[in-house]
Amino acid sequence: MKKLLALVLSLLLLFSAAAESTTAESVDALKAEIARLRAELETLQARLDLYRDPSVVAIFDGGFITFDEAYDEYQYLVELYAMFYGEDLNALTDEAREVQLDLLQQMVAEKLVNAHLEAEGVQLLTDEETAALRAQAAEAYEIHKSQEPEDDTTLEEFTEAYLNEAMSNAALEYVAGDVTVTDEDVRALYDEALENDREYYEANPQDYGFEALYGDSPITWIPEGYRRVRLLLVPFDDELSAKYDEYLIAEYDAIDDAAIAAAQQGKTDVLALLKPQAEAVKARLDAGETFESLLAEYNTGAEQMGETGEAQGFALSADSLYFSDTIEAAAMALKAPGDVSDAVPCDWGYVFIEYMNDIPSGPVAFENLRETFAQNARTDALYRQYDEKVAQWLEASNPEYFPDRMN
Repeated sequence: MKKLLALVLSLLLLFSAAAESTTAESVDALKAEIARLRAELETLQARLDLYRDPSVVAIFDGGFITFDEAYDEYQYLVELYAMFYGEDLNALTDEAREVQLDLLQQMVAEKLVNAHLEAEGVQLLTDEETAALRAQAAEAYEIHKSQEPEDDTTLEEFTEAYLNEAMSNAALEYVAGDVTVTDEDVRALYDEALENDREYYEANPQDYGFEALYGDSPITWIPEGYRRVRLLLVPFDDELSAKYDEYLIAEYDAIDDAAIAAAQQGKTDVLALLKPQAEAVKARLDAGETFESLLAEYNTGAEQMGETGEAQGFALSADSLYFSDTIEAAAMALKAPGDVSDAVPCDWGYVFIEYMNDIPSGPVAFENLRETFAQNARTDALYRQYDEKVAQWLEASNPEYFPDRMN
């Protein structure tokens, strides 16, 4: 408001000066300055109008964010907060305001990035790249639906998410620009991870197997006592699986010993129906067929066992948490690499366990992980430069946020 008044006063003074000017040059200069101030006055008036609009939750030079734009994103964060913390974010004034401010800042930053890309005429994806990504998305969608048939995500939604991720990565690369990563940067990242992993797995050795299978970060330090095994699954068919799950749920919901015993007996009875198939696999192993050859025929439980584990095996110890005590005990009872267990009952059917090898404990050699950490170091540098540039754009855009209007 003060700047608006100052501009009005400046215009009045210039009008007065223009009236007293006698030379053509001075008049032209004053007219140009008046035109500039008028344009700035119009911009400030438009910003003031937005400031007064209760539906506007953020303003920046060149644009604004409305409540309708931000609402769905904020509600998603509210649902996540309830899921992870069991509380209503809207009932926590300080926390809600912090989340709202972060969201609005992110939304303004995204608009600024898009505006810069458009102004510079940047095409994030070529037509050929878009077509290739659509084909990849369609293939991935078919796999996803086969594994999660109950998911109601459409192919169009799946493809849109696929393309958005690719465009976000392309924008990251473009905005960040060239990055330089030295060998010292890579080694420092590895050393930091090694220190953190050693501290964590010394305190929580039981977590290693799960993190090795599903974790996103490379593991640099391995606790003692782990071996690698493969599982050959003889799975329930759909009918037996449904029956077994009924007894599994009944066991979980049971409130007395009799109900627990009945549910456990029901599970045993279902497993007995599958036992002949397991015995047939055992007979083929005893006759000399290899574990490898039978994997291709019987290991159909990708969703139960994890695709990664099928290819490279599972890290398992006497104290790991991923598998049942029955499977862990059978796996740890095997004497030497190459040994195969008898059929072991589990919640998926029966498994045969092959002891592959012992996993060396202690640090994982830097050279074995150099490529991974080099890529991670480059990604860190990209985000660092991207964040710095976007922060500069944010500051220059004079943003104002109104989180109270989100409530």
